[in-house]
Amino acid sequence: MGYLMQDIFFSDEELIPKEYLALARKYRPKTFDDMIGQPVLVQTLTNAISSKRIPHAIILTGIRGVGKTTSARIIARALNCIGKDGRGSETAQPCGVCDSCVAISGDRHQDVIEIDAASNTGVNDIREIIENAKYRPLSARYKIYIIDEVHMLSNSAFNALLKTLEEPPAHVKFVFATTEIRKIPITILSRCQRFDLKRIDIAELTQHYENILAKEGFKGDKAALSLIANAAQGSVRDGLSMLDQALSLSGGAVDEQSVRRMLGLADLNLVFKLFDNLINGNTLEIINNLKELYDIGADPSLVIQDLLEITHGVTKAKVADLKNIFNFPEFEWSKYSYYADKLSIPFLSRCWQTLLKGLEEMKSSLFPFSNLEMILIRIAYMSQLPTPEELIKSGTTIATIEDTDNPNEVAQKTAITSFEDMTKLCLEQKEMLIYHHLISDLRIAEFSPPNIKVKLLEHAPKSFPLTLQNFLNEHTGQKWSVNITDEECSNPTINEIGQEKERNLKEKIVNSDLVQDILNTFTETEILDIKTTKSF
Repeated sequence: MGYLMQDIFFSDEELIPKEYLALARKYRPKTFDDMIGQPVLVQTLTNAISSKRIPHAIILTGIRGVGKTTSARIIARALNCIGKDGRGSETAQPCGVCDSCVAISGDRHQDVIEIDAASNTGVNDIREIIENAKYRPLSARYKIYIIDEVHMLSNSAFNALLKTLEEPPAHVKFVFATTEIRKIPITILSRCQRFDLKRIDIAELTQHYENILAKEGFKGDKAALSLIANAAQGSVRDGLSMLDQALSLSGGAVDEQSVRRMLGLADLNLVFKLFDNLINGNTLEIINNLKELYDIGADPSLVIQDLLEITHGVTKAKVADLKNIFNFPEFEWSKYSYYADKLSIPFLSRCWQTLLKGLEEMKSSLFPFSNLEMILIRIAYMSQLPTPEELIKSGTTIATIEDTDNPNEVAQKTAITSFEDMTKLCLEQKEMLIYHHLISDLRIAEFSPPNIKVKLLEHAPKSFPLTLQNFLNEHTGQKWSVNITDEECSNPTINEIGQEKERNLKEKIVNSDLVQDILNTFTETEILDIKTTKSF
């Protein structure tokens, strides 16, 4: 009885809760005029429909979310529209209100058949299409088959389709959609008119999302919408899904900070601060910056991508000072221009390659933030190394650093009178890489502080003399000159001296009376190893 009473007071429409339409569905284009970013497709198909030169098979290719399936449905409506008065013919401007347009929009037209090739891959599925294609449409002008992800069809299915594509019935049209055009057999491609749907430009996507927000009665920062457009990577649908999420997160006003949190992006000012410390080799500040990023929940991979974008932007500003062409925001462009004056193309290239390699490392890392720290510390030390061009210009002699304007400003920090003093200084300053090369990879040909002449061994980097020279200049207050010699040098390295001492000590131990007595007493005994404590 309760249900009967309910039927009296409420209509069926009132009983069914209204479905919330996601923005991606609500703003799906209904006509070619509604589409953005695909002028070639729109113009070509508009002309073809207007002139009645409609291809029997069309293949649409592009990344996800650029409008392949949407375009296919618009084509279906355009070919089957009968106008508001029911007497119309094919038109590039479907009315949207006739029975055909309404049924196709609602995915329930019996003569417009959509097939997902991912779940209908076999030859039997295609044979069913071929059999049904022989019969005329029940109510529409054309029977249209829309096959999504067509590249998923099996080879036998493609072969079965060939004959029908070559000589299709006049009342049948095929529209294929794929994200993997290279997987389509050439025999199929040759029988279709192909359209490549492009990624949508960031500026165009941003404007599109701004228009949608205005229609919905919401507000959004241009910077926030630009972040969404950038994250969408040219996909309208992906961006609209993110915009939906941003609206839910912000309560209706989409702002930059909430979008950054949603996408796991770092604060832009903080990323620029990180980049500044990176190029200046400030390792301690880099670690502090990363701690801040970690605390706000920034994704390590996205931090690297942000640094890649900055490196890319600075490089663009370096090679072509054309802000209007690149369409950068004012704040970003001012930063890019500033760094472009300071950094060289060789350094930017090395930075780009190291970040790119680091991004690959991150994919398999168990400790992403630790990995990020190591990547950035690597770049920080790299920023202090000379470029190949500087090495070539210097030849085999490393030029000395110019005196400061006022020599009295340089304090005498550490006196270096011997090679041992130099190695101690490295240990004190925790410069373990310099220390390692000093004791292992070079021979001292001449040592007359502040002038040194060295012979580099095989594993020593060619840039090491300049690195050593800069290190000594910084920590001694003197102007040093470190030169490379190509002459033979027999002076041993510190490691070789230590190894010789260790060999002599071991030999002395083995030949001692105590050890010899033990060996004579226990005739089966063999000395396998002797452990000593290094004193060098």
